[in-house]
Amino acid sequence: MELFILFGVGFSTGLSGAMIPGPLTLYIVSEAFQEGQAAGLKAAAGHLLLETSFAALIVLGLRNLLSTAAFRTAVVWVGGVGLIVMGGLLLRQLPRRSLAQRAHVTFHGGTVAGGAFFSLTSPGFLMWW
Repeated sequence: MELFILFGVGFSTGLSGAMIPGPLTLYIVSEAFQEGQAAGLKAAAGHLLLETSFAALIVLGLRNLLSTAAFRTAVVWVGGVGLIVMGGLLLRQLPRRSLAQRAHVTFHGGTVAGGAFFSLTSPGFLMWW
């Protein structure tokens, strides 16, 4: 019975991280129009590399740093300022935007690196960890 409970907790936690639409979602959709179905698998590989690296760092001792109040405060401030800046940039470009425009996310590092980069820039990534 405990195994089913652990599976349910792990699955719902993973699903909560995956359900946050953000930069990675836009990037994958944008790349899928260019590369096809392989774009999703490549971006997922980049995300997996990032997650595996982050988990390894936690096992190796980063956990102590991540649990400090100073780190949490820094994440809140950097994330908050970043969201305010992005919102300001969007509002500034609003008069020139239209819902009919087509958007393409340009990332020159490749789809795998893009998967890792846009995972890291997702507003929920550090909060989820």
